[in-house]
Amino acid sequence: AAYTLEARHRVQAIATQLAARRLTPLECERLQGFPDGRTNVPHRGKPAADGPRYKALGNSWAINCARWIGERIEAVETIVAEQAELETA
Repeated sequence: AAYTLEARHRVQAIATQLAARRLTPLECERLQGFPDGRTNVPHRGKPAADGPRYKALGNSWAINCARWIGERIEAVETIVAEQAELETA
C-alpha cells in the first residue's frame, strides 16, 4: 500500500508485508513527475536536507495533473470562443 504525499509531520512510507520503507526524496520527485534532483537545492553550500524536500513535494502539484487541468481549461475556452463566434455571425 502506498500513501499520498502530504506536507505533514508524519513519515511518508510504503508498507511491504510486515516492514515499512520510507520513500526517498528522489522517489517522491519521480512520483510527482519532477526531474531527478529538482528539490535538491543547496542551502549555505550544503546539500538540501530531506525534510524541506519532502515538504516542497507535499505542497506541490503532480505535473501530469496540472497539465491535464490546463488542457481541459484550454478546451473549454476554445468551445466558448467558437460559440461566441457562431452567435455573432
